[in-house]
Amino acid sequence: MPESPPKPSAALIGAYLATRFEVLDNPPASFLIGASPEAAAAWLRQARATHACVITAWNPFSEPTDHAENQRQQDQLVRALNDQGLRYLAAQGCDPTGEWPPEPSLCVLDAPISLVDQLLVQFRQFAAVTIDSVNGCQLRWHPDVAAESPALAGGEQDGMMLPVAQAMEAWVQQKFGDHQDQRASPQPPSTGRS
Repeated sequence: MPESPPKPSAALIGAYLATRFEVLDNPPASFLIGASPEAAAAWLRQARATHACVITAWNPFSEPTDHAENQRQQDQLVRALNDQGLRYLAAQGCDPTGEWPPEPSLCVLDAPISLVDQLLVQFRQFAAVTIDSVNGCQLRWHPDVAAESPALAGGEQDGMMLPVAQAMEAWVQQKFGDHQDQRASPQPPSTGRS
């Protein structure tokens, strides 16, 4: 039976929310969680896809894993996508603080959401990033995390905003402490370059 994830900490959620997800292949793009549906739709038209997701097999459940094992898992992810006949582009998740190196990922085009959930379970990932023209850029949590924390699963928008704000504040606290002068003012998410 696949391993269930631990409950994600507020700091981990904040790190996901701050990560820049870059699609490296043509058409290139850079997304932040919360990117607008319009920006997502424009990129999806260029990619000739209706929706996409960014997923990795690196560092299962955010535990540092050696390079060889990470690469072995990523190769298995590629095989799983090839077996499904899905198109994918090279991608990476980038830490805005530069504390950890970019994490190799894949941007999978037109994958059924049920398959995304299966891949999250199989490769022991907390979340994938979904990109579509209705919701923009969002986190798709591991099914067990979503079941345990409905607010993270995006149930009702109003119910989601408080946990997201708390998670972002916890991440800022972890990175910068209480030094108000060292923190950037909160800015609404944007897509960067797309």
